[in-house]
Amino acid sequence: MAQKVAETLTDEEVLRELLKREAEGKVKDVLLGDSFPQQTAFINDTSRLKAACTTRRSGKTMAAVLDLLITGYEHPGSTMLFIGLTLPSVKKTAWKDCLLVLNARYGLSLSINKTEMSATLPNGSIIYFVGGDSNSTIRDRFLGTKIRKAVIDEAGSHRQDLRALVYEVLRPATIDLRGTIVLIGTPQPIKGLFWAICQGKEKGWTRHQWTAADNPYVAKEWEEELAEIQATRPEFMLTPQFQMHYLGLWVQDDEKTVYKFHWDRNVAQELPAIDRAWNHVLGIDLGYNDATAFSLCAYQEEVSNRLYVRKFEKETKLIVSDVARRIQGYILNYHPEVLVIDGANKQAVEELRRRFQLPLVAADKRGKTDYIEIMNSEFIQGHIKVIIPEDQLEAVVTTNEAGGKRQQGAAALVEEYEGLVWDDRPGLLQRREHPGCENHGTDATLYAFRHTYSYVWAPPAERAKRGSPEWFQEQEQATVERMVRDAKFQKNPQEEWLDDEEDPWG
Repeated sequence: MAQKVAETLTDEEVLRELLKREAEGKVKDVLLGDSFPQQTAFINDTSRLKAACTTRRSGKTMAAVLDLLITGYEHPGSTMLFIGLTLPSVKKTAWKDCLLVLNARYGLSLSINKTEMSATLPNGSIIYFVGGDSNSTIRDRFLGTKIRKAVIDEAGSHRQDLRALVYEVLRPATIDLRGTIVLIGTPQPIKGLFWAICQGKEKGWTRHQWTAADNPYVAKEWEEELAEIQATRPEFMLTPQFQMHYLGLWVQDDEKTVYKFHWDRNVAQELPAIDRAWNHVLGIDLGYNDATAFSLCAYQEEVSNRLYVRKFEKETKLIVSDVARRIQGYILNYHPEVLVIDGANKQAVEELRRRFQLPLVAADKRGKTDYIEIMNSEFIQGHIKVIIPEDQLEAVVTTNEAGGKRQQGAAALVEEYEGLVWDDRPGLLQRREHPGCENHGTDATLYAFRHTYSYVWAPPAERAKRGSPEWFQEQEQATVERMVRDAKFQKNPQEEWLDDEEDPWG
């Protein structure tokens, strides 16, 4: 019906027909005419925060563009956004394969502006298509604009801070109109905001999930593709890439993760009992909108090469005095021998040093990837343990007075270890962590790790029994070495006892 109208009527008659349908409330029915149930349920969801996690070729982008068009028809004069990874990717998918196809299929008479990548509906509503390469670009371009609906495509793959884009840029712009923010995408090896939403860990969001097998337009081809993979490349079905893109499952890709943490070998329920006091180092990574992380590491160089993350917490919106009080609490309770802190914010670090008299050591960030590899060797050998009691398998999440999020418990650190991946963009001169992943806790722990030197520990050599042939050989060797030193440096006899095996003063 829609195609027939578009082919036989003039533009003016099409416009009148659309306005008539709009007045009768039938535009939505027309646009949803070819949608399948999962798409329809997603579009009809009126929640202000909603997300769809799907496989490839599931029709999620088409559903999102339909959602924007229907919203535009239902609310004349609205401003809406479609945000993709980059502008070229938006042009290939949402613009070319969805918007222009729908415009031709239903005779929507959209006013297309290829220069600014916008589509204006007959009732004055407008949809802008932009790349999400930079939060500042979106913020500057749409500052002060009242947004009715914003869609973020490939939400699991964005390289900028998705949380900041959603809550600091888009959410304020939707307040006036009680607008909606929509996230769509496939699972990725990045445990960011999209992962938290799809796993039900982020409050306030409704979730939708379907696969390409639910899409009647590609279901047959999809089934044939899976059968071909099973017949010719069955080993590929065991990879994280297959499970994420073909099955829509969230799995960890060990090849891409920065730290080789593994729950089975790197988690302990408590510190082991020893007959000596534990040495402690506190690592601190500063932030405000990003979390400030505190990682307390324990070791005992005379006992073993094990390093234990004894206590961990991170919190957003902490001011300098809040950080100082938290550090003072660690000093009072654990007496750390070193307080090592991220020195990037020099002003804050100097304030902590001078005003609060804290003996802070600036973290050495040179050779970070080298030390990550050293730490990974310790992870693989099981020399690093994160203390997580059975009753603390999930971090305790609370809100502070400033509205910041506080996470207590090492489970929050483990979440970072499992979700932090390398940035695989081509052309990078050196390895970098993915900018879309949280690394505040992992950095704080790395700072502490570099000051414990647990990784250079060696068991003490056994001393020969007094009077044995080995003992006499050691004494002879020590005497020869002492004579050589005396002859070379003409040592003062009054200081000779310093090199003796025993202190004459007891």
